[in-house]
Amino acid sequence: RELRVGRVGLDVTVGITRLTFGDDRDGPADRAWSWITAKQWPACRIDVLRSVAPGEDPDTVPPGRSAPARCGFTSVRTIDTPLAPAAALAAHRGTELLLVGAQAWSGGQPAGVGRTVETLARRSVVPVAVVRAGVPVRSVLACVDGSPSARAVADVLLRLPLVEAAHVTVLTVVGSDGEPAAAPQEATAALARAGVRAHLRVSRPDDVIATSGAAFRILDVARRLRPDLVVVGAPRTSLADRLRAMRGSVALEVTREAACSVLLAR
Repeated sequence: RELRVGRVGLDVTVGITRLTFGDDRDGPADRAWSWITAKQWPACRIDVLRSVAPGEDPDTVPPGRSAPARCGFTSVRTIDTPLAPAAALAAHRGTELLLVGAQAWSGGQPAGVGRTVETLARRSVVPVAVVRAGVPVRSVLACVDGSPSARAVADVLLRLPLVEAAHVTVLTVVGSDGEPAAAPQEATAALARAGVRAHLRVSRPDDVIATSGAAFRILDVARRLRPDLVVVGAPRTSLADRLRAMRGSVALEVTREAACSVLLAR
């Protein structure tokens, strides 16, 4: 079932003003940087965190990243730290969005996301973008149910500079005897009011397999729609609660298995 909404003038009043990018100085990080610099980030500053081992020869450390003027960054600051990447990113305060690269799929199979991504997915208190490809975001699969974490999906999307050019499918997964929660319709309406092209898609058990879980059904829809980005809600409570919630969670499974970039909304 689909509920389509029109497009009016885009009205996003509060955007992201501070990003933090974990730069591992490898292929996934290069793709993530391409993803970042393909967008405009007006009035935003970005901190680029690099893990540099104590005693590492300075001549082997490349210059810091630079961004085209069209990105609109007010500053691009490179910070070298002796901490491990996950620890450095988790300790960096004041940011509104963490961005990290992940391995692209290899031979049609996921190549894993790495220890840094796994740690941030479990521990971060802010949204985390796990980037697999440097392509512009033209299509988004936003997963929304009735949970508090899922309600953050539309809020985070509306603060990103990608929504103006993207088409958003708001996906909700319901059980065999359930009806869609109000949150997915509210999220679709909120996107519409901001001028985003969006529609609501309801996945019922007979769409795939009656006994399949939410993560399986989200990944199945993603395989068919092939979005550039999947957005899924992740817990934002105490560390202990997040660790318990993320064990076998839908968010973590989607992050590991999706072929495209994933945004964990908090």
